[in-house]
Amino acid sequence: PPRPPQAHAVLSLSDFPRMPEPVEALLQKYPGVIVGFHLSDPRMWILEQARQQGTRVFIDAVGPHDTAENLKKAVALQPAAIQTDHPAWLLDILN
Repeated sequence: PPRPPQAHAVLSLSDFPRMPEPVEALLQKYPGVIVGFHLSDPRMWILEQARQQGTRVFIDAVGPHDTAENLKKAVALQPAAIQTDHPAWLLDILN
């Protein structure tokens, strides 16, 4: 079935401990995908690389790293979206 026009695919790099392809190849293979990063991912440098290619990024802050301080760090990265178990904290930071 056709996907709704507002639906987006998120490729979470945190789910791929060792990617079989370079980031550039993945972004070319899946244009329009949103690349997801967990705040604890040591490969956050890929975030800037994805942005340089025009890819939107998503930050997953859920889990033990889901603190007000880390949400501030996530906001500073200016992602397209932030996932948190504490939406009130995030809204306070954004406002």
